Amino acid sequence: MLKHTFHHLYLPLLLVLLISSKTLYGKTIDINPITKHGENTDLLFINVRSADKSVMSLAQRAFNSHGGYRLAKGNEAQLSFNFTKIASGIELKILSGSGSSTKHTERFSGENWITALYKACDKAVLLTSRVPGFFSGKIVCIGEKTGKREVFSTDLFFQKVRQLTNHGSISRNPRWAPNGKMVLYTSYYRTGFPDIFQMDLAKSKRSVFATFKGTNTGATYNRKGNKVAMILSSSGNPELYISNNKGSNIQRITRNKSLEASPKWSPDGSKIILTSDKLGKPQLYLIAPTANAPLQRIPTNVSSYCAEPDWNTRNTNLIAFTVAIRKGFQIAQYDFNSRTSKILTKVNGDALEPKWLNDGRHILFTLRTKSTRQLHVLDSISGKTMPLHSSNFGQFSQADFVYTN
Repeated sequence: MLKHTFHHLYLPLLLVLLISSKTLYGKTIDINPITKHGENTDLLFINVRSADKSVMSLAQRAFNSHGGYRLAKGNEAQLSFNFTKIASGIELKILSGSGSSTKHTERFSGENWITALYKACDKAVLLTSRVPGFFSGKIVCIGEKTGKREVFSTDLFFQKVRQLTNHGSISRNPRWAPNGKMVLYTSYYRTGFPDIFQMDLAKSKRSVFATFKGTNTGATYNRKGNKVAMILSSSGNPELYISNNKGSNIQRITRNKSLEASPKWSPDGSKIILTSDKLGKPQLYLIAPTANAPLQRIPTNVSSYCAEPDWNTRNTNLIAFTVAIRKGFQIAQYDFNSRTSKILTKVNGDALEPKWLNDGRHILFTLRTKSTRQLHVLDSISGKTMPLHSSNFGQFSQADFVYTN
C-alpha cells in the first residue's frame, strides 16, 4: 500500500515571542505585562481594530492564523493594532492595550488595500516579535475548480486567485523561483506524458523545460534561482539531475536502482534532500549536488514511510516532511542537531505536502479527506492549524510559497 502511494504521489508528479519588550533597529515597543491565568505566556494578546469591516475581518483572520498571537478583548489585550484605510493604502497604529499611548505609526501602499494590509500586518509582527511576518507571501498550487488539475496562484488567504494554466490535463507540483516571477511545474499537457514546463508570469509565457523520454518531474529551484534539481527517468530509472535555470547543462547526480523523488535544496545550496526507496520503503536522504555522490540516510526513526521533505530556511537544522502514521499521513519535523523527530499534526484525514513559510515557524500543508483537498497553515510550536480557504471554494493542494517583500 505504501509503495503504491509512493508511486502515486511522486512519479506523476524555536522561536519564542518575548513579552516584556520588543526591539527592532533601535526602536522598542514596550508591552505591559498582564497576568494570564493558566494561559500560554508565549502568546501576545492583541486587539485588532478598524472602522472598515472588510479590513478588520481580513486583519483578524491573519493574526488568528499566527500561533504567536491571541485575539483579545478589553483589558486582556497587551497591544492594539489599528488599521485605517487611506487613499494610498493602509495606516497602521500600534497602541498600548488600553489605547492610552501610541507605540508606532506607519503607512503602507500596495497594488490595492489588501496587499497594503498584508504589509502592515507583517510589520506589526516584526515590531512585536522580532520575527518576519508571512502574510505578504504568495502561493502557487494545484486547483481543481475547472474539473482538471491546473496551476493557480493566490495570496495567502485566497482574496485574489489567478488561474495560470488552462491545459485541460493533469498538472503537478508547481514551484516558485525565489524572485516570485517564474514557476516550474509538471504537466501531461501536449504529449500525454509528464513533462516539466517553466512559466514566466510577467510575460504570461510558457516554455518546455524538460521533455525527455519517461517521466520529468520534481523540478525545484535552489535559493539563488540559478540551478534546478529534478527527477528524470530517461535512463529507465528515476534519477536526480541538476540543470541551470534554463533547463540546459544537465548533469546526472544519482546512478542506482532505487526510486528518487521530491528533491529540495538546502538553503546554502551545498546539499539536496530527497526521498528514496533505497531500503525498500520511502525514507529521506542527503546528497551533494555532484555526479555520483553517495546517498546518506537521515535517521528520522519515526515511520517506515518518510517523504516530501522541505528545509527550514531560517533554522537550517529543521526539516518538515510527511510520514505514514496509523494508516494515514501526518506532518513531522526532524532536527539535525538533536537527531530527533516529532509529529506536528494530529488531523482527521491526511496531512501532506509541507512547505515552511518564511518566518521559520509556520508550515503550509494540504489536508486531504475522502472528499476534499484544502490548504492549511500550521504553527510548528503550538500545533495550531487553520484553513486558508473554504472547502466550498474548491480543491487545492501541492502548494509552494514565496515571500519577496
